[in-house]
Amino acid sequence: MIKINRNSAKNVTNCPGCNSEKIKELFKLSRNVHSSAYEIGFDTVPCIAECSECFLQFKSPVYDTSLDLLVYQQYSTGMKKRWNQSLPNDIIDLLKEYKKDHVFLEVGPGETPISKICEDGIHYTLDIDTVHTDNNLSKSVIGSIDEPLDSHFNNFYDVVVMFDIAEHVTNVEAMFLNLQKILKPGGELIIETGDALSRYAKHQENKWKYYSIPEHRVFFSEEFISVIAPIYGFKVSKLSKVRHKGVRSNLGFSIKLIAFLKWKILKRWLLPKSFKDNNDGIFLTPDLPLIKDHVFIKLIKEEL
Repeated sequence: MIKINRNSAKNVTNCPGCNSEKIKELFKLSRNVHSSAYEIGFDTVPCIAECSECFLQFKSPVYDTSLDLLVYQQYSTGMKKRWNQSLPNDIIDLLKEYKKDHVFLEVGPGETPISKICEDGIHYTLDIDTVHTDNNLSKSVIGSIDEPLDSHFNNFYDVVVMFDIAEHVTNVEAMFLNLQKILKPGGELIIETGDALSRYAKHQENKWKYYSIPEHRVFFSEEFISVIAPIYGFKVSKLSKVRHKGVRSNLGFSIKLIAFLKWKILKRWLLPKSFKDNNDGIFLTPDLPLIKDHVFIKLIKEEL
């Protein structure tokens, strides 16, 4: 069990998206989080809070990015890859629509298939982890989307894609201000992330796996995007509830379904002894791949 010290946690008193003080605590999460790759225990138990102004949900206290690097290290040791290596046809078709000279920024690891789909354009990646800068199809930039970026990239990108990344952000306000700066006028922002106001998430409450993943900090929804997009100079082009991108291809669906059934049948034997002996946390298990607990977002930059 890796213990996360409270010194790396900070209480959140204002909404990370709109800076409102009108926030309310919804429920607490588990102190210990177990998965097939790691076992992490928090000195300070996070709760999920919600902003009454913009509907953003977020963890408080929030742990800094040293937690992300620790989790990624565990993945590299135990699972080799932490990102999804396949994309559903709807996303592939969407990306193929862009012109050959488009400049892309993929926020997150650049070894995903996006660099190959966009090979006729110019593909950059932005990542906090230097381990993932070895992709020769991309130009790697080290940094975070919610921290200051080089002014060289102002009005630089035609398309920014963020798949399974927005939930890792600490300062959503700074993220949107950066995205407004680096996109060209009329540029497009594509985000896919968990939907905190989906029917499934509401039903699960603090048992929703997406909340418990240690490095997840903020939780979007259709309602949040509808409120926040115009504040930061974006127009909503598309907004829809979807299943996770990893299960929207036939192969991905089959792999996840097998994993789900295997867990349901064999969970007595698959649970590690450390969890059985100290059952005071949550074990992250495969979800049924039919669940629509994600949101697909496409925004267009307008002038502020």
